Amino acid sequence: MAHIYKKVGFKLEICVDNLSSAISAAHSGADRLELSQALDLGGLTPSIGFIRLVMINIRTKPIFMLVRPRAGNFVYNRSDLEIMIGDMNNAHYFGVDGFVTGALTNDGQIDREACGALIKAARGKPVTFHRAFDLTHSEQALTEIVSLGFKRILTSGRCKTASEGMPALKSLVAQAASQIIIMPGKYIML
Repeated sequence: MAHIYKKVGFKLEICVDNLSSAISAAHSGADRLELSQALDLGGLTPSIGFIRLVMINIRTKPIFMLVRPRAGNFVYNRSDLEIMIGDMNNAHYFGVDGFVTGALTNDGQIDREACGALIKAARGKPVTFHRAFDLTHSEQALTEIVSLGFKRILTSGRCKTASEGMPALKSLVAQAASQIIIMPGKYIML
């Protein structure tokens, strides 16, 4: 099925939480891997041991790392942010190609200060704003994310699944123009 996406110009990113899944995804047509753990909780930052093993075994695909220190909301305090930046610094050591992260304020707005610190911690590597986008209340969220320097937005179109969110995804793609990539995600089955 992955070949169908390639024919229409889509990039296929697969979220993985163990080495065998990462190897299988890399050999089955994934264009990029997102490393994570605890997918049943929406995904959390993977362990350094897992990152190291993937980086040793798979160098033919870009490897992005989810940066989310805990389950629950996407509102982070100073300690959470320090953990996130520390995890990103460790991932740089192993050669991760990019990051998937994001932060919101208590009122569902983009946390510009936290996101700015995360973009800086990426050291020029591409950063995807993750599905925290689906919880934003601002009509300006996309514009803010672009202005902060994110390269992609991972979203279900603010719905339970990307399939249900297709009308909103189409609208976001039109709104984004060529400023940022809108990457559908959540329960997409191949």
